Amino acid sequence: MSGDGRGMLGKQIEGVLFPGGVMYGSNTFPNKVNDVDHLVGHKLANRDIFVTNDVRIIKKASDLAALGITVMTPAEALTEIKRRL
Repeated sequence: MSGDGRGMLGKQIEGVLFPGGVMYGSNTFPNKVNDVDHLVGHKLANRDIFVTNDVRIIKKASDLAALGITVMTPAEALTEIKRRL
């Protein structure tokens, strides 16, 4: 991770999603790393809406919004897209 902010942003997102931390070697470790990585990429690419059915991420939508990441379910995103047309 270079000076592009990925490391700090990744740690912030990890703290929001997994306040107890991510245990290396656990069965869920790869999925948790992927969740954080996808959200970091979303933010760094300045995308509008992160669309997911992942309940854990949806429950943290307001905390992620504080980091500038808008999270919606597919139904919410569809409603938002229709509203913008």
